[in-house]
Amino acid sequence: MKILTVVSGFLAFMLAAAPMASAKDNGYHTHDGFMLRLSAGLGGASATEKGTSMGDVTVSGGGMVQSFAIGAAVAENLILNADIFGVQFSDPDVEVGGSTSTASNTTWTYGAMGPGLTYYVMPMNLYIAGSVGFAVAQMKDDDADDTLSSDGGWGMNLMVGKEWWVSTNWGLGVAGQIMYMSIKDKEIMEKENMTFASFGVLFTATYN
Repeated sequence: MKILTVVSGFLAFMLAAAPMASAKDNGYHTHDGFMLRLSAGLGGASATEKGTSMGDVTVSGGGMVQSFAIGAAVAENLILNADIFGVQFSDPDVEVGGSTSTASNTTWTYGAMGPGLTYYVMPMNLYIAGSVGFAVAQMKDDDADDTLSSDGGWGMNLMVGKEWWVSTNWGLGVAGQIMYMSIKDKEIMEKENMTFASFGVLFTATYN
C-alpha cells in the first residue's frame, strides 16, 4: 500500500499548492497537447481458471488498482495515449470445488499495457477512457520465497471520471474503473486459460 500512500500525498499536494491561473492563457482549461494521467485507488478483483485437475478455481480479494496514461491530443478533447494498468491484492480467498480457503502470505498481480483513447465532455470535464493491451499475471508466495508467472494474454481498461481544474493545466478528480483480462496460465495453477475482472474507484491527477 506504499504506492497508494505516495499517490494520495501527491494528489493532496497538488490540490493545496497548484497556483490558480489569473488569465486565460493558451491551453487554459483545455484538453490539447501533451497529457499525463496518474490514477490509483482501491477495488475488488476476481480471477477464475476453469478445467484444472482440481476443478474450477476462483481467486478473489480487494487491493490497489491503478492506471498510468501518457499521450497527446489528436483532436479537440480527444487524446491518444499509452496506458499501463493493473491491480495487486494480497491474501485472497481461493474457492475450489465449492470450498473456500485463504491463500495466506501470497500477493497476486495482474497488469497490462497498450494503446488507448480518452475523450472529454466539456465544459463538465467528464471523461471516458478505454485501452486494450498485452496482459500478464504473477503470484508471489512469501512463505516459499517464490514468484510464479503466467504466459501472455490480453487486457482491457475502461475508466469514467470527473475532474476539477486546480491550475491552468492540472485537474484532480475521481474515476470508476473496470478491468478485464484473459491470460494463458503457465505455472501459477495449471496451463489453462485464466480470466480476470475487477472494479475500482480511483483518485486521479491529470496534466493536459
